[in-house]
Amino acid sequence: MRRILEHRIIALATTVILVLSWTGAAFASERIKDIAVFDDDLEVTLIGTGLVTGLAGTGDGTGFEASIEGLLRNLERLGITVDPDGLRPENVAMVQLVATLRSSSRVGVSFDVNVSSIGDASSLEGGILQPATMAGITDGVVYGTAAGPVSIGGFNVEGGANNRIQRNHTTVGVVTGGGQVVRMLPRTPLAGASFGLLLNHADRTTATNVARSINTRFPGAARAEDAGYVSLTVPADMAGDPVAFQAAIEELTTVVDSKARVVVNERTGTIVVGGGVQLREAAVAHGSLTIEIRTRYRVSQPNSFNESGETVVVPDVSTYVNDAEAHVLRLPDTTTVQDIVDVLNGMGATPRDIIAMLQALKAAGSLQAEIKVI
Repeated sequence: MRRILEHRIIALATTVILVLSWTGAAFASERIKDIAVFDDDLEVTLIGTGLVTGLAGTGDGTGFEASIEGLLRNLERLGITVDPDGLRPENVAMVQLVATLRSSSRVGVSFDVNVSSIGDASSLEGGILQPATMAGITDGVVYGTAAGPVSIGGFNVEGGANNRIQRNHTTVGVVTGGGQVVRMLPRTPLAGASFGLLLNHADRTTATNVARSINTRFPGAARAEDAGYVSLTVPADMAGDPVAFQAAIEELTTVVDSKARVVVNERTGTIVVGGGVQLREAAVAHGSLTIEIRTRYRVSQPNSFNESGETVVVPDVSTYVNDAEAHVLRLPDTTTVQDIVDVLNGMGATPRDIIAMLQALKAAGSLQAEIKVI
């Protein structure tokens, strides 16, 4: 009786997915509202810690002492004194709280709170976040409170014999609208040149264009300080209504410029070609080497009348090498993203091969763009 088991190892031959996209024209006109934010109304991160109760035995248990201490403090605030040795907090989990607020948020405004387990809880499903405070990450001042049911958007079911079904990450959730502002966050007053615009993507040309567009509508009101900041001065005729001045600026349009860039992800074979990328004329020769090693294990079983025979496994190794012929391809001068897409598609190469060629073209000075590998 013979049984043949085949094992294959493929080296230097992979299948990846190619995605080609682009950000649009290199000189696109956009609203200032979409490319910058005012520095008097920024996002502020609040943090805190709390307890999630009501878990169905999926809490921290006795192995995480912080949960026991936090539960004791909560009970003491309610006037209840218990013996720490008698606590079995399997239904309680210590969690980290994180939220993001606009600095313009006023007292009473609600916000969402992200909740994540910091102990050894296996799930926060069905839990309730007990009232907790949230403070600024830099100054430690309490600006909000948080409480409410935790939504994890999934489930975690375990059965016998190591059977388990899990959907989404069950130790992370959100308390929708569970936060409330109790103290105004610090803000920069709208006066003089004490506020300005922060560009989402720093670029000196774009900053200059933003200042020029604003000065066309409000002469002398804007100045590009650096690649990412444009300082503003409220015009005298709008000094009593600076918010209207900001609203008018947001609706202005300007030309957005950016550096020519090609982003590649070798793990997934993704190639993103940004606007403004150009290729100078070049010739490319690229071949592919594929090595395939096949190992067959032949099991030799002697018949029952052979007393001296033994059952043995004999490996049979075969190696196949395919060195594809390299073809020389002429790349013409290209000036648009569509031209580059047509050239890359015409190569008939895999995404991994195209990435290697782009890096070589950059080294040769043909690719006029920055290559960013992620």
